[in-house]
Amino acid sequence: MRRKLLAVFAHPDDEFYRAGGTLALLAEQDFQVQVLSVTQGEWGIPKLPPEKARAKRENELYCACRALGILPPLFWDYPDGHLDQINEAKAVAKLTELIREWRPDTLLTWPPSGVSGHPDHQAVSRWTKKAFLQAANHHYQPGRLPAHPVSSLYYLVLPQALIDELGLAKLHGVPEEEITLQVDVSSAWDKKKTAILCHESQLAKSSVLKLMKEKRDLFFKKEYFKRIYLDPSPGDTASKDLLAHLK
Repeated sequence: MRRKLLAVFAHPDDEFYRAGGTLALLAEQDFQVQVLSVTQGEWGIPKLPPEKARAKRENELYCACRALGILPPLFWDYPDGHLDQINEAKAVAKLTELIREWRPDTLLTWPPSGVSGHPDHQAVSRWTKKAFLQAANHHYQPGRLPAHPVSSLYYLVLPQALIDELGLAKLHGVPEEEITLQVDVSSAWDKKKTAILCHESQLAKSSVLKLMKEKRDLFFKKEYFKRIYLDPSPGDTASKDLLAHLK
């Protein structure tokens, strides 16, 4: 079976600025890469009513996934901007069920800070961590799929030193020693850039795109990850830790 990564995010454009190159590189190695956006971003285009914004942002994410060579995205219909009001236990159970059905080897999501501090990002981070642990639990109700512990869970992160260098004071970083993996995505830059441009409704909001080219390259052409869990069970666990293949 082809190895799989599931990336769990809050909004249709969340993944491409900080992980798009890595997702493209994994797809080039014939790994299946699936992005889940738990909202449809319906409040992300101020000049459009929610119904039209939802349709536009869905189309943008389909475009971005095609650009990276990954699977078409999955969408849930949780309310944009209000994930902290969702019943967390139910959301975690829903995500756990998806993990058990799709059986990814690696999960990727926001860190607890959400990088930008967005409450939706923070909620998805909590849900994914809890679902990771529940999906690895062998003691669940009969009649479900056999347990399939996910081998690894990663947060996408930014080094605090890079944030300071670029003057992005509103973002939350981590110390250098907490970074498990940094990926040079220069070879996938064309794909990543095309994916970013697919999200045309969000481009004007990006302070990073307004930086000088040298600083933009520092931000976009390396991606950083912090591994939270690695399954300690016997067997060839390392081969299932998909991001480790990019070292």
